[in-house]
Amino acid sequence: MARRTREHQERVGGCFSRHVTSRVAHGLRLLGGEDEPPESGLRSLRQVSSDRLRDLAAVYAVELTAAAFMGNHFHLQARMIEAEAARWSEEGVAERWLRLHPGWRHRGESAEARAARVREHAADAAWVAATRAKLCSLSSFVKDLKQHVAEWHNRTTKSSGCFWQGRFKSFAAADESAELAVQAYIELNPFAAGIGRHPHAGTHTSLEVRLHDEAPHRCHPPAEGDEPCRRRRIRRTRRWLTPLHWGPQEPAPPSGPDRPFRQPRRRLTFDAYLTFLDRLARTLRRGKRHLVEPAAVFTLIEQRAAELLPAEAAAPG
Repeated sequence: MARRTREHQERVGGCFSRHVTSRVAHGLRLLGGEDEPPESGLRSLRQVSSDRLRDLAAVYAVELTAAAFMGNHFHLQARMIEAEAARWSEEGVAERWLRLHPGWRHRGESAEARAARVREHAADAAWVAATRAKLCSLSSFVKDLKQHVAEWHNRTTKSSGCFWQGRFKSFAAADESAELAVQAYIELNPFAAGIGRHPHAGTHTSLEVRLHDEAPHRCHPPAEGDEPCRRRRIRRTRRWLTPLHWGPQEPAPPSGPDRPFRQPRRRLTFDAYLTFLDRLARTLRRGKRHLVEPAAVFTLIEQRAAELLPAEAAAPG
């Protein structure tokens, strides 16, 4: 039986996300590691990767729920949303594409020249249709991420040649439990690999962003005898990551041109998710290497996710 095309594989699973992973060529640790000094170019390459991912999320019709950039590979959990791309106007499609691919000849152009190019592309129906399809394609999304990182590395180090090992691998989540398991697997990947003593010790991960943006914090110093005022910190500049949960008293931020559809799809509170990760981290404290089968890590996480979701589904809000 012939292998199914990547385009067909992207459509399998309906509304559920896909786990994407890709490695650096020749087994090198070109993305750097947690032990690299801050001034090292290797460490800055991971920051370049994280920044590019954020920029892509603001342009593509994609929901990102997890990401981790390791020393020689990365993990992503993404869901492409064709219905959202279909709602964009012709000018919106052109503006998004030119924001991502301005062209080296047009860098630094005036706002008037940029608007003229947007109108020119928007008038081309064939170009708009092809570009709209790209902006909701997982293959195009990963290509734009990897190509940018490879070009930045080769330009910075004055080198050439292949940076990545092949294209990428992707696996569809079969149901909501598997989707949650993939998210936890990715966000605990640095800890399970032995990087840091705590799950939150890893950098350039979605867990790092989630702890910074979604963790409750005090609005003001409480008066004596008063309960501390607590709210969630959702920074608009970091809304590229899909939040876990909006409480009944915490409406989502107003829709905007960059993120009109980024809404959580699970009844899972932030505290419950952190407890879930904590229990998994205690099980994986000795690292992935002590397990007989590498797949046992994900199997364990998937079992715990299946146990968590039924209880959370019955919870209000």
